[in-house]
Amino acid sequence: MKKDVKEFDTYSIQKNGIVSDFDLKVLIRLYQPIIGYTATSLYLTLLNENSLSPVVATNRTHKRLFALMQINKTDFLLARKKLESIGLLNTKIKENENKIALDYLYALQSPKTPNDFFNDTVLNSLLLKSLGEDEFYRTQYFYSDYQPQNDDYIDISSSFEESFVIKPASIKNLSQHYSEKVTKNVVSNLNMDAFVVKMTEHLIPKSLFTSAVKKEIARVKMLFDLNEKQLENCVLSSIQIDENQKKKINLMLFNQEAEKCGQSTPVLEQPKDETSDLFLFAKHLDDSDPYDYYKGLLHIPSLFKNDLYLIKQLQDAKMTSGMINAVLYYCVKNKKSDYNFNGYVQKVASSVIKEKCQNAYQVLNYLKKALVRKFDKKEENVFSSATTIEDPINDEFEKALNEWGK
Repeated sequence: MKKDVKEFDTYSIQKNGIVSDFDLKVLIRLYQPIIGYTATSLYLTLLNENSLSPVVATNRTHKRLFALMQINKTDFLLARKKLESIGLLNTKIKENENKIALDYLYALQSPKTPNDFFNDTVLNSLLLKSLGEDEFYRTQYFYSDYQPQNDDYIDISSSFEESFVIKPASIKNLSQHYSEKVTKNVVSNLNMDAFVVKMTEHLIPKSLFTSAVKKEIARVKMLFDLNEKQLENCVLSSIQIDENQKKKINLMLFNQEAEKCGQSTPVLEQPKDETSDLFLFAKHLDDSDPYDYYKGLLHIPSLFKNDLYLIKQLQDAKMTSGMINAVLYYCVKNKKSDYNFNGYVQKVASSVIKEKCQNAYQVLNYLKKALVRKFDKKEENVFSSATTIEDPINDEFEKALNEWGK
């Protein structure tokens, strides 16, 4: 194939992929020591030429390109060859309309990421040869991906349900069967493993919960804003026996049951004994001002600016005083030194709002169940092992709280 080029041969440029500012830094830092500054300059010139308006870009000749770069044909061909060989440029040719000159198509390729570059044995070796050991290892260290150990971090990322609510009426026109629609890369707050274990208590085999069934359960939970009890009832209602006398989950029936649940209002737990210590403690939380209660909880004379802002955020979220006090009590008792505390409070508050709690009693009962589900046995007893707040009313209910936390 013809490798030579004439001054009046025309050229066009296309860019395959996105070349970001970071890619240009990689080009100069990693590729330039291998291909040299002339080939690097050619790449940058072609990249700049690609951004010109169509009027300027028509009928561009190589003579013009040689003048722009102040380069001769021999050096140009050598630079182009290096770009092609290292994978930064693809060159194609065809006869021009006048059949005298050739028309070149220069397709620019994005540089490799630093990680891919250093994993490429050939490129690695060429860079080491060009830079020498000291500069090579300095460059490699500069681009090394630092991955912090995440074992000590606590995930406080918001789930889909905490930010978005999809009403069943708004998805009527999507499809006759909701499971025909695929949901990807959406984070649900449903603990699927714990849910499957819970279903085995109803003699539902784990084998029924295939990957497709789990995806459908998580998706339907988000679509219809269901809690775990409602999901559990929907799954139980959709169990059928096939021709082999084996249980199976009918997803169509599951969707229908979920839609019915989504249209109904969940009934939250109400106090059975309004004279119980727990109910009286919840009533105290309902009657207390959040700012005063939080000061007593933290044993400080006045709240800091970020504390005031935190309570204001919870009030803006339409939480009652009792709900705010219950969330603050729970979070203070369960906090660890490495928590982002305000983020932790917002996470718990979002969960409480999603559960549609309306007062401190419902919040305390919901958080109790969440604590049992989420934490191991040691953390499960956090209320009983925590030191009691130095508040006369809290002292009065110390026994009730210890019993409740067990």
